[in-house]
Amino acid sequence: MASLEKRARTDSCAGALISRGVSVVPVSRWRGHSSREITYRVYAHLREDDETAGRAAVAATLGRIVPDVYPVCTPGAADAENPR
Repeated sequence: MASLEKRARTDSCAGALISRGVSVVPVSRWRGHSSREITYRVYAHLREDDETAGRAAVAATLGRIVPDVYPVCTPGAADAENPR
């Protein structure tokens, strides 16, 4: 029973790390998995999908570089230009 409780705690910890954006590589190593693929298959549902993450990264970068040219990616910019 104690090993089952330990596994549940380490699974919860690994899940929390991955859902917060920690790479699968160190989590796999910390969990002692023989490959990253195992870790990815177990916890992939907790990760933000790549398309959403990619869009957010582009939006953050372009919003800092050219906020006036890319207002869709700059929170609040479109609202400031078109007050109701």
